[in-house]
Amino acid sequence: MYQKDLLLKKLRTMLHFSNVFPIKKAFAFITFIERKRLARNYFHTFKNPLFDRRRKLTQKPYAPITHEKDTITPSLSALGARLRLSFSNPELLLQVVTDESYQNTDYESNKTLSILGEHVCRLFVTEYFHIKYPLMPLPALEEVIKLYTGQQTLLSFGKEVGLSLVIRWEKITDLKKAQQSNAALPLSTTPGIALMRSIHAIVGALYQDKGPLAARNFVHSYLLSREVKIDLVYEKSCAKLPKRELSLLMQRQGKIPPISRMLKETGRNTNSPIFIVGVFSGTEKIGEGYGSNIKMAEFRAARDALKSYYLTEIKDFILPSDVVNEDVEYGPTEIGDTPVIV
Repeated sequence: MYQKDLLLKKLRTMLHFSNVFPIKKAFAFITFIERKRLARNYFHTFKNPLFDRRRKLTQKPYAPITHEKDTITPSLSALGARLRLSFSNPELLLQVVTDESYQNTDYESNKTLSILGEHVCRLFVTEYFHIKYPLMPLPALEEVIKLYTGQQTLLSFGKEVGLSLVIRWEKITDLKKAQQSNAALPLSTTPGIALMRSIHAIVGALYQDKGPLAARNFVHSYLLSREVKIDLVYEKSCAKLPKRELSLLMQRQGKIPPISRMLKETGRNTNSPIFIVGVFSGTEKIGEGYGSNIKMAEFRAARDALKSYYLTEIKDFILPSDVVNEDVEYGPTEIGDTPVIV
């Protein structure tokens, strides 16, 4: 009797929903109602806003993944494949991610490789920009090198490729115990410093294991491929007195002294005027700038003239490190002019 009533109830429900939904959806809905537990979870999930929060509170946290001592984990192998690191000794990949602060290891730390890699990075970045911008002043060149090899760039690169997830380091809490140990532990190790050392160690390992060409390709592919606005770097580090510096530069080159001329203006008698000024050496316009007043426009025009001179870019050039290939014959570029002393 009970089964008969249940069957009639199902048929009534099916006929009722067949007017609204197709037959297949009606059968699916009836089957769904029969599973009361799943239906309860369904309504809790989509109609109760506190469901996700309760689930997070009741869910047990994942246990930390531990690996055996000095083993190349799958994450580390994936990192090596992602960066195309094919060392002659696979254990070298484990060494480059082992910081000096890490104690639970029998391998040597990456300290030596990190020191080597740091100098190699600066070498190839300096070589590239010194040849590409031969007239760039030294303060601007140093700032560009710092941007490409500095902490912010390396940390960003390390997080992008997943290196921050596989480095082996330890936070030093007991300084007395660290000082008493035989190992020369750094006292200011942080995740960022450990990540920088690992990136330098990768470059140093490539330079030592595969040669300078492999290390240079790594630096060019992953560091020099990032965009840095060189003109903004020059504005911040140089050209503090552009009008005076431009006059001295024209004098040293034996050219006609620069003269500022008004090119366009609008709204002189309003609250928001705009002036466009050009700097000319004779009949040649060497710079242009704008501003809300004439002095600002002249300042920017003189600075634009200095940028167009000092940031002259060489398109086709050969780097000194290209002579590693036997087929390439190195042709030296002209030595750039030194900036004027103001």
